[in-house]
Amino acid sequence: ILEELVQLRAENANILGFDSHADYILAIRMAKDSATVRNFLDDLNAKLEPLCQTDLKKLLQYKKKECEDTGEEYDGVINMWDFRYYVDKMEAAEYNIDQEEIKEYFPIDVVTTNLLQIYQDLLGLTYEEVPLNEDGTAWHEDVSLFS
Repeated sequence: ILEELVQLRAENANILGFDSHADYILAIRMAKDSATVRNFLDDLNAKLEPLCQTDLKKLLQYKKKECEDTGEEYDGVINMWDFRYYVDKMEAAEYNIDQEEIKEYFPIDVVTTNLLQIYQDLLGLTYEEVPLNEDGTAWHEDVSLFS
């Protein structure tokens, strides 16, 4: 169904004289064409790249210090699995942000229910919770699985 929708959108855009569905949508909105969006994104990227590099250097400093403190070997790389950990450390140290305190305002059961409801409404999907063990739980009491 999704592939057919994409194809029909492309055909509709072509009939109306546009190169793509994206160009059609942009023309009726504020950007007008995909080249304008591309230029905007390129400009934004050029402005944000130095900030990204600055933050990356900070993250590497946090990792280096932790490696020195724990006697671990420092590899000079922020791996994908390191990223959130060191971002949290940097936010706590430099901006006084406590992720655990923020979590208090977003209870997992409320967030999960509402997030799944949004996807159900947008995509016409239905989610049901799936128990994994005979006792109706997953491998840990905090884990939920939806199908």
